[in-house]
Amino acid sequence: MDWGGNKKTGVTNDKGMNTIEYMLGLDVLPVILNILATNDYTIKEKIKCILKLAERGSPKQIMKLIENGFEPIARGLRGLESNIDRHKWEVKNMLDVMIRVLSTAKEDFNDSYPAILKDFEESGCLDSVKRFNCQNWIVSIGHLFPFSTLNPTQPDESLKGDVIF
Repeated sequence: MDWGGNKKTGVTNDKGMNTIEYMLGLDVLPVILNILATNDYTIKEKIKCILKLAERGSPKQIMKLIENGFEPIARGLRGLESNIDRHKWEVKNMLDVMIRVLSTAKEDFNDSYPAILKDFEESGCLDSVKRFNCQNWIVSIGHLFPFSTLNPTQPDESLKGDVIF
């Protein structure tokens, strides 16, 4: 990443970052992956980065996140499972990011979408979402999963319980 601006174009934002990199959201990607991997939710500004990622989601940015894998997201979700009530907004933000990731992947990378879903499931993200009993979220993304593990018309028995969102 060129933090000092683009040498070819000279176009930078107020932080001295290449404008294209900023628009893609690549400035917040390392911070987000670190938050998700370490469960460090202590700084409000860092939490806002997750929302910025969702707002600026572009195909290139989404693929960059997918290339880094869903494991950090799954680790972050697992780390929040012990105290769902305390962390429900962080979980909601992470789920919103995942909706954006999966929606963009389905639209722009249709050929590789089945592999992306497989990575999402194998990383443990899907199991974590089920453990959070996020029935509303699961129903809202049901169209993104063309297989039976997330059939919103026939919810899994493990989804019964209180819905936190």
